[in-house]
Amino acid sequence: MKVLVVLAAMVIVGVAAPSRADTALPGLDALIARGELKVAMIAHDDPPMIVTDEDGKTAGFDARIAAAIASALGVKLVIVRTESTYDGVVDQVARGDADIAVSYLSTTVERARKVLFTRPYLTEKLTVLINRVEAAKENRRCPTQDEFIADLARVKVGVEDHTAFVGELLALNPDADLVTFPTSAKVVEALRAGDVSISFDGEIGTLQHLAEDRSLHIFALYCELPGWHEDIAVAVNGDQPALVPFIDLLLDRIHLSIENGEVTFIDAPWNSAR
Repeated sequence: MKVLVVLAAMVIVGVAAPSRADTALPGLDALIARGELKVAMIAHDDPPMIVTDEDGKTAGFDARIAAAIASALGVKLVIVRTESTYDGVVDQVARGDADIAVSYLSTTVERARKVLFTRPYLTEKLTVLINRVEAAKENRRCPTQDEFIADLARVKVGVEDHTAFVGELLALNPDADLVTFPTSAKVVEALRAGDVSISFDGEIGTLQHLAEDRSLHIFALYCELPGWHEDIAVAVNGDQPALVPFIDLLLDRIHLSIENGEVTFIDAPWNSAR
């Protein structure tokens, strides 16, 4: 299984960059006058969403979304990558250290107490990797929802710390035997080492690990959890609510899609233009 990264040309048609003479909505005028949009992203790479290219610049799908937003506002894009966790990125926006975050962020009720969220620009399935040796011993297959909920308390489940997944898994089963790691790569390493029986992640993250290490297919069984998905959206500072409908309008035209392990940048400029 391979993650195919398809980068479509990102030409934003019908969204004119505002000039300094334009009168902006209250809430946008100060940002436009400042001339820059501060966008928070997690410090470590999380391909294909956030990567560092050979020139040391931030690239990937989230960087393209951020660039489109800054371009539509007519301001300079300033990417801030100082937080090591996804919850930390949310807190960064809540404090006002960044205007928005485009950082592969899941929407949760807990996070919505701190920041505003736009409409999702990506919806992905929730997935697991299961140690094939243990699965064979028990004649296991991909679990149903009920089986997975029971598994949470029966075996050790690896998950990236300070992500939305931790709270969501504990909500499913308060007795869940979770083992947290600083990155998803460390979770997969723990699965290989036998420190956990199951690794839990979003579809993109799991497929990326499988694409980077083909031997993982032999060692681990890939399963999509039926009926469960995660919405990924832009986090917005609560003092800048006017950014939400502005970005929502833009996300009507640009967003991401996943199909058969392929991540595609969708640019639909002719969305009901008159």
